[in-house]
Amino acid sequence: MGTCRSVLLLLVASLLVLAHGRYASAAAILTVTPASIDNEYNGDLALKIAGLTAGQTVAFEEYEDVNANGAVDAGEMLILRFRVTDGQLPTIAGVRNRVVPGDEDGAANGAVTLTLNLSHCGVLSRVAGRYVFAARDGSGALLGQAPFTIAPRAYGQGISGRVAAAGAVVSNAWVLLFDAAVDSGGPIGGVRTDVAGRYSLGCPPGSYIIAAFRPGYVSNLAFSQQSVITVATGRMASQDLALTPASRHVTGAIVDEVGGEGVPGVPIGIGSGGDDGPQAFTIAYTRPDGTFDLGITPGRWRLQSLTDASAALAMQGYVWPGGDTAYQTIDATSRDIPGVILRARRATSLIYGIARDGQGRPVSGATIEARTEGAEDPLVTDTTDADGRYFIGVPPGNWSVQAERDSPPGQGYLGSRQMEISVAGGQAVALDLTIGKPTAHLRGKVVDNRALPVAGISLYVFPPGGGYDIASGRTSSDGSFDLPVVGGEWSVQVDSFEAAERGLLRGPDVHVTIVDGIDVEGVLLVLKSATATIRGKVVDNTLTLIGGIRMHAYDNAGNWQDFAANPDGSFQIGAVGGVWHVGVDSDDAAERGLGTAEQTVTVVDGVSPPDVLLVLQKAIPILAGDVDGDGSVTARDAMLALRIALHLTQGTASQMQAADLNGDGTVLIGDVLLILRRALGLSAP
Repeated sequence: MGTCRSVLLLLVASLLVLAHGRYASAAAILTVTPASIDNEYNGDLALKIAGLTAGQTVAFEEYEDVNANGAVDAGEMLILRFRVTDGQLPTIAGVRNRVVPGDEDGAANGAVTLTLNLSHCGVLSRVAGRYVFAARDGSGALLGQAPFTIAPRAYGQGISGRVAAAGAVVSNAWVLLFDAAVDSGGPIGGVRTDVAGRYSLGCPPGSYIIAAFRPGYVSNLAFSQQSVITVATGRMASQDLALTPASRHVTGAIVDEVGGEGVPGVPIGIGSGGDDGPQAFTIAYTRPDGTFDLGITPGRWRLQSLTDASAALAMQGYVWPGGDTAYQTIDATSRDIPGVILRARRATSLIYGIARDGQGRPVSGATIEARTEGAEDPLVTDTTDADGRYFIGVPPGNWSVQAERDSPPGQGYLGSRQMEISVAGGQAVALDLTIGKPTAHLRGKVVDNRALPVAGISLYVFPPGGGYDIASGRTSSDGSFDLPVVGGEWSVQVDSFEAAERGLLRGPDVHVTIVDGIDVEGVLLVLKSATATIRGKVVDNTLTLIGGIRMHAYDNAGNWQDFAANPDGSFQIGAVGGVWHVGVDSDDAAERGLGTAEQTVTVVDGVSPPDVLLVLQKAIPILAGDVDGDGSVTARDAMLALRIALHLTQGTASQMQAADLNGDGTVLIGDVLLILRRALGLSAP
């Protein structure tokens, strides 16, 4: 009898547990408001979920809804993820970091209400299509889900076509729209293809470039004037797009720099070829465990930073990995590349402010970029909201902050001056920016040394001594140019790669002083024609030819050439009489595990000098964490790294490189902890 009673009680208890589980699932209702927007909507989304345990942490996710059934199904791609704790608002030094979502009611009441500002989410999050938001508890169990639709904005004209690869249609491909008038501008809109691979994308009349992307395929980005599509009022232009199926794979993960857990829902890009940007490109998202699989074709590829990746990481309190690992070159010519680990850094400090125009009015939709000292690409970006506010979470250190040129797109802004700022750990620093519109024009002409016009060459205006350009343009058919500028000291120069392709040499920078309201006329840039040729080869110390490496050459008169070695390691460049210095790009060499080299060559007009042989020494591999250089990672390495982090000893260059496990260019306590974990066998080398 007692046994029967025990069994009965167990059954009742089980039924109560099941009933509670059903009740909790039913009670935890997720809503998204508005549930439908168009792809140019830049306002807020309100996500609400109730029926939680007070103080509970919820993971919010967004998925592609491929079959349009309003629910998350196996195989549908995760494109966004962040956590919110009931009753908590993310702050740094008392300042609300609005990029990181939080519970806006501030009360641990079993309900989470959050505001998701789409201006902080990146362009890919606004591609027209069907999506599903989901909420999960700490075990990964689904608490609720809600469908969400992004419709293409209706215009009276646009572009339509089909996306295919190897003769087969590609459904759910992203077709992104770029403004052809904006050099290096990001996408301004997008839509997904249907089951038949078709797309239709409305836009205002104008000139555009479109490109298709889909994980598992490679997109061709070798844009030219022939790629430009002119959209006339009331007409639909037609353009089919082709992708290449992937035949190689780069696999790895984005992980927390300290704990090692995966960071999900982050887009990662990889490009191949091109001196001024990749000609082939593909994208993949990290899975729920932080792993990724980039489908590529055979060749040399380079990891790329994406604005959308910065946004996805920022919402989770991270920053794109720093150092060479974040932009490393990958040789997939003959095999797949596994085990690429990118360590996301925690944003423990905050740079925030308001971007205003010259009249003091807030500028919404402007892209604000933050770079570490000497970095080529921005590590963190944010887009200003309707009030012009931006919030950039960063690790402690020295940062350069500025508004991107021509941002917001099409409104004629020149960007802001580059501002240098130092931020300590846990500190929030206010930094307002002024985004200027042109107050004057810089006009002139580009000619060769025979006074013939150089048409269609790119020019840039930038601060003297280097920095990021505030204006750019191309010369007209008569070699003339008209560049909008603001008051200040500036340098103007042509694109050296384009000059080299024409057999011309980029001359010294031309410096000008601009006064607001006063145009500067008659600026003359003279590009010399080559009178001799410097030829040579680049090899490593085993005499293996080094193909495709970036190179430069300059003389004592200020003439300059940027170029790349041929695939077989050979090169030839134009020169004029004088003393020239020929070398390789140190960053490209370092990414290949090679040292750098430069050779001096005396050139006589009309006479080509003897061939140049540049020998690059193979770098001795440094084992990450092996600070004392004994070939293994032990507690002694952690102790030495700790002394370096506390400035008790000055590490050598090789010791600093071995100790800098998270690749941010410094040795801090986080690196020490990572080394100790490796020494104890708690993480893989």
